[in-house]
Amino acid sequence: GDDTINVTQDFVSVDGGTNVDTLNINATLTPTGTISNIETINIEGTADLSGKIDSIVSSINIGATNDVGLTLTGADLNTETNSINVNDTGDSLTINSAQGNNYSNISITGTSSQVTMNVDGVIDLSGLTVDSNIGQANFDVVGSANNDNFTVDFSNLGNLNVDGGVGSDKLITNNGTLDLSTGNVGLGLNATNIETLDIKTLNLSGGDGNGTAGNALEISDADINNWTEQIGASSTLQLDITSVQASEIELNDGGAVSVLGNTTAGSYTYTFADSTVLNYTIA
Repeated sequence: GDDTINVTQDFVSVDGGTNVDTLNINATLTPTGTISNIETINIEGTADLSGKIDSIVSSINIGATNDVGLTLTGADLNTETNSINVNDTGDSLTINSAQGNNYSNISITGTSSQVTMNVDGVIDLSGLTVDSNIGQANFDVVGSANNDNFTVDFSNLGNLNVDGGVGSDKLITNNGTLDLSTGNVGLGLNATNIETLDIKTLNLSGGDGNGTAGNALEISDADINNWTEQIGASSTLQLDITSVQASEIELNDGGAVSVLGNTTAGSYTYTFADSTVLNYTIA
């Protein structure tokens, strides 16, 4: 039948069997075994379920009553999980993600809750949907000490902070409209420690014309310093764009504004007055 299992202490394993089953976790715990054949998990006690979800979880609800936290791995979400609700500002969700994890069917909802995704390697987050109510200050994607490669789809995301960490890190953005001069991609992007930015699939011509010359996107040395978290000669950004996008980009070099200057396929370099370097490749 349809079972409801209430847990108030550490457990070895839970298997709901057939039909539609619910697991209620009502205490702070770290189970030693796996959770299988459970359709809904309700969490009212801080829980570390990393590597414990084996199959069939369809929805996870965090902290409807209490302020709690949940830690998962990306592999836990490779099963059939399709929705996670982080209920309020006192709740948190941490996902430790590894290369190959699949987020194609996952939706995260909440209200100003803290969501942190720790990334290591090449990660495709383009199938992940995050409610805009989470808020830019509360959705963090954090890179590892290695060279990380993030793909995100801004048609699915609300607001997002991306910190590449150390190493040489690349952010690939899919879909949406871009105005990096105000820090906004889609509804919002705040990127740091990013050495390569690939925006070839984004629509620049739909920008708000913030560029001094009326173009969709204005890039300054200060922007590059912010994204790379370096200054001057130490600050180098690789920008990957299309020839159509190149005609929509202008550079602000200490207040002197000029169009990018090249629209044909190839690799180019622009050095700002403060020695900040923009390398750009036009496909």
